[in-house]
Amino acid sequence: MKKRFILSLMLIAAMVSLGACKDAPENDSVVSKNNGSFDSALIEPNDEEGNALGSSFAAYSDEFTSTDGTVRYTISLDDEQIFDGALPVVQTRPHFYTVDDAKRISNLLFGDTELFDWSINYQMSKQDIEEKLLEWKQLRSDQVLRDLFGDDEDTIRVNRDTLDALISRYSDPAVYEAAPDTTEHTPCQWMFQDDGEGNTEIEAVTAVGDLGYHYQVFNRDKDDYRINNLSAYIMDERIAGGSFADVMLMCEKGYAEKPGQEELDAAKARAEELIGQLGMGQWQIDSCNAVTQYISSVKEVYFIEIKAVPVYNGIPVTRLPQLVNLKSEDAYAENYYYSDLTIRFLADGTLLYLQLVSPMDVVQVINDNVNVVTFDILIEKIKAQLELTDVNNFYFIGSNDGQYSAEVVVDEIELGLNRTRIKDNKTDFYYLPTVTVKGFYKIFDENGNLIYDLEAMQGRKETLLVLNAIDSSVVNTSAGY
Repeated sequence: MKKRFILSLMLIAAMVSLGACKDAPENDSVVSKNNGSFDSALIEPNDEEGNALGSSFAAYSDEFTSTDGTVRYTISLDDEQIFDGALPVVQTRPHFYTVDDAKRISNLLFGDTELFDWSINYQMSKQDIEEKLLEWKQLRSDQVLRDLFGDDEDTIRVNRDTLDALISRYSDPAVYEAAPDTTEHTPCQWMFQDDGEGNTEIEAVTAVGDLGYHYQVFNRDKDDYRINNLSAYIMDERIAGGSFADVMLMCEKGYAEKPGQEELDAAKARAEELIGQLGMGQWQIDSCNAVTQYISSVKEVYFIEIKAVPVYNGIPVTRLPQLVNLKSEDAYAENYYYSDLTIRFLADGTLLYLQLVSPMDVVQVINDNVNVVTFDILIEKIKAQLELTDVNNFYFIGSNDGQYSAEVVVDEIELGLNRTRIKDNKTDFYYLPTVTVKGFYKIFDENGNLIYDLEAMQGRKETLLVLNAIDSSVVNTSAGY
């Protein structure tokens, strides 16, 4: 796959922690393969107004251990009502970006600012070098570095050394004389270019005020795997010393204090307006959080990250960990990233980053109210599947001979939609009802000492299991089926 596919600011990407996807149990499990009976169930009409799972849901608690004895489970579900309305089955197809899409979204993000084709072989001009040398010499002063990094002597020393190396290199008369007088930019041709690896893209740069942006629209529609990704993010095209520009940007425009609810609500409203104008189907924001960016060991700033999921027939898709294997040879593997939308804002409302992955078009609604299993059937399936796990499903130890153990608390199930491949159809997918089982876990060593606490260390729940709500079969979240 192309190395630059999902780009982000490296400084930001290094700070954002993403949850790891756990392997599916090695023991046998039942996985839906869209056989004939399942196809029939997809179109079977539900004469009730709502769904059987939501209407039969009740508080539930139980304790049990995995069959190998390494995991102790506690299920503790309160009686908070889950969704009990109609659940659809929707046939969708990947929406591969067009030139019109690229132009429309560019205009939405950047206004009528002209875009220029991006080149990996960009060479700093004499004017670029002069501007950068002036910037670096100003940056290396003790006061500026302390304003940027706080009183972190090690960070100040490392960055001053880096600046000195840049100043030394670009002050070399030979380097300056070899640089072009000016750098010519080619206006964006608004044509998808084939990179020779089966991928096509439009990749461009632009400037909004004093901020440079990188804009990429990327498609791959091949039998091995498919991608459709659009991204826009702040980037200094003059690569040399770019990380300092990132730091200065965050110090100048990031939130100095952790954003409160008022700031989060304002950013969410701004994102909702933007999402509504993208023209890429319906989406629902499922998270809006302040994210910490560590400038040094003693200084941190913040930006706001909003994430959204698609909505079909009024029902949102349940967020799952992104697929980790796009080249699975399993006959039912999707080899196509889950749909996802991420937007990041700085304190003054400046767009820091936008990424839209795998938008889909609706082909048809197969069933606007499909039958699903009842809660008593579902809970037994959940327990039966969890019993097949072992401690390595939560914390990889290797060959531990049962010396390590886990305690897992299941305290949430989420009813929504998720995606699966359609039998004998290479292009389309079903979105159908699924149940996502979530919770926390702790890991203990052979002496019973706590060595890992997900809630304390990550502050988030883990997706433990996903079941097809129509037939209660297991959804393989690492391959997407």
